[in-house]
Amino acid sequence: MSAQRVAQIREDMERAEARRLQPGYIRSFFLEAFERLGGRITEREPGRYEITSVPGSVRERDRQIGIGAPVLPRYERITFDKHLALAARAPTSSAPDIRCSTRRSTSRWSVTATC
Repeated sequence: MSAQRVAQIREDMERAEARRLQPGYIRSFFLEAFERLGGRITEREPGRYEITSVPGSVRERDRQIGIGAPVLPRYERITFDKHLALAARAPTSSAPDIRCSTRRSTSRWSVTATC
């Protein structure tokens, strides 16, 4: 493989890494959106949160869609960090409540998003 090709691959990998969603950005977006929707979430320990109340609008939208696991009214622990999730088997940002809250909040402020 030529040096030029190696440089191109390295550059492509760096661009892909820069575009990848970072847990910190996902966490910031979710926390603000979730609270705007009326949810209650608190940090229990570094990097781990407890959702004490999932908004009814989020749960109702999930029931309307009816795909995957249902969104529960509360969650004892969630995390946005893959390593913490693997260690504790806690729900991650792909969990139903997080997906639905994100989509519900974006649909409230835009036309194209759905839960």
